[in-house]
Amino acid sequence: MMNKVVLGVIALVIVLGGGYFVVKSMKNSAPPTPVVVQPTTQPASSASAKNSAMQEITVEGNEYAFIPSVLTVKKGEEVKVTFKNTGKFPHNFTIADLNVKSNTIEPGEQDSVTFTPDKVGTFAYICTVPGHADKGMKGILTVQ
Repeated sequence: MMNKVVLGVIALVIVLGGGYFVVKSMKNSAPPTPVVVQPTTQPASSASAKNSAMQEITVEGNEYAFIPSVLTVKKGEEVKVTFKNTGKFPHNFTIADLNVKSNTIEPGEQDSVTFTPDKVGTFAYICTVPGHADKGMKGILTVQ
């Protein structure tokens, strides 16, 4: 009889302890915070008078994620993305639907791409090194 009580108490402790760790891990995995990019004012010249604001973004890539993984920019405004490889393997930054692609760079390097989104919507950005996007190296760019 005593063995059944002890086994019951042990089972209860295991179930409650497991539930505690599940709830704790769910609280620690918050969804990514969207980054809204504020344009910086560039001096207007006769050649670039129509685009007087440039949206500048820095994106880091590592194994296997982009930071930040959610971006928002404005349609028709020039965007400069500086991609920094903070990982241990070569990576790149690619938005296929907008024909945007950085060079594939080695760890510790950075590359910049400049583009002007001409349509609104939600577009995926990924690392096109084989297998990296499948491992989670992707993000979302929203053009408003």
